[in-house]
Amino acid sequence: MAEPDHAVLARATRENLVIVTENARDFRALVAREEIHPGIIIIPCTSREQSKAYLLSAID
Repeated sequence: MAEPDHAVLARATRENLVIVTENARDFRALVAREEIHPGIIIIPCTSREQSKAYLLSAID
């Protein structure tokens, strides 16, 4: 079951995890309220194959 965005951000902050999402609008708003967070990678909303290519590019 999917967690709400604020819970994902809280867990990422607590566990020092980077968030990868296509949900730019919601996460930008949430992250803007945080003093510090581990990071966020926003990828365009596209096909699963293209999303994977974007993610692999970001990791490189």
